[in-house]
Amino acid sequence: MKLSTASSSTPQYSKNHGSNLTIAHDSILEDQEQEYPSISQELYEYLSTTAEMAKIAYCTVNPFFSVGELKDECEPMRFCRETENTRIVGVFRPNWWSGSISGTVAVVVKEDTKEVFVNYRGTCAPGDWVTDFNALQSKYMPVMAPGDGTGVSKAMRDVVNEYNGFVGLHAGNGTEVETARFGKLLADKVSEKLEALGQGDICAKCKVHMGVYLAHAHIFPKVFQGVKPFVEQGYKLTVTGHSLGGGFAQLAGAEFQYLGYMPRTVSYGQLRVGNPGTNEWTDMLFHTRQLANKLKGQHVPPYGSFTRVYQTTDLVPLLPPFKKYTHAGMAIAIEQITLPQDKGVVEFRGASNNWKNEGIELDDYRGDWRALFVLYQHLNYFTRLSWPCNDAELFAPEDAWVW
Repeated sequence: MKLSTASSSTPQYSKNHGSNLTIAHDSILEDQEQEYPSISQELYEYLSTTAEMAKIAYCTVNPFFSVGELKDECEPMRFCRETENTRIVGVFRPNWWSGSISGTVAVVVKEDTKEVFVNYRGTCAPGDWVTDFNALQSKYMPVMAPGDGTGVSKAMRDVVNEYNGFVGLHAGNGTEVETARFGKLLADKVSEKLEALGQGDICAKCKVHMGVYLAHAHIFPKVFQGVKPFVEQGYKLTVTGHSLGGGFAQLAGAEFQYLGYMPRTVSYGQLRVGNPGTNEWTDMLFHTRQLANKLKGQHVPPYGSFTRVYQTTDLVPLLPPFKKYTHAGMAIAIEQITLPQDKGVVEFRGASNNWKNEGIELDDYRGDWRALFVLYQHLNYFTRLSWPCNDAELFAPEDAWVW
């Protein structure tokens, strides 16, 4: 399938192609006419099913959503009703009283296939928005240490308890410049704390999205303890998420891989969470380039891999709009915004370029600021990935402007 490019310099919306945000995605390619293979039926079915699993995380918006049989906890979803021998074994939500403002997870176990799924929710609550916009970078180190999972975790908790949520509390209390200065000060202090822990050799060049990282540091130790009994019994591990949840999934997947648990990690429409150093380290952990060259989109990736699915007109994978952010993972592109999205519109794009800026140029959208608020394509990834927890489709594409 060949890529199409739009000729207009101003984003325009169309039913078939969304806005010309596709230019921003496709501009990373050296050859705009490059041919890419369609994925196999086997991989298509896997990605579609995993998207349904990722959607379960949005059911956590309901405060009564809890552990129990899958068919009972999310009965309005056909996927939940028809998936047998499956139960929710853990629901993890942020605790504002302890300084945690984001990071919501549903852990699902499928008994007949001995699989455990860690599903991260995308942006829904105010704390998620604060996390999204806290996009300055700090130094990175894994939250958990290999072996018994202690040591680094305790040190990271000290960092998180001292600083997490401060940007949200201070934002708006001063001018835009004062808020930006505070954010940079916060990022510098987090980096100093991590440097003092003496773990810089793990990923010396790594810097990450501070908001996502601090929220991840809060929630991951709890998720790890919830998942550990199953993986130690031989259950296979999958980590997935959409949007902000996809960013969490990348960090969590890398943690599990670093600890030796070999997760199959899949993100949908994720934001960018790392600098080139972080993403290069992530792809080294997951052997992304070797797997991409071997699989070429014709097989389901093995456990111990990272796959990133994006829609070619989706804005979120282009954010934050800073050159110091890039992507990792084997890239799968969807070239249609409307559902259903069949196999023919899904392409294998190979390993992500860890050093190529795929970010949006905000100056390109001054002619039509509404293009920044098109949500339709961001929520359609084989299924509607959003609240409410049912099978209803979104509004018609021509009504996709959010004012």
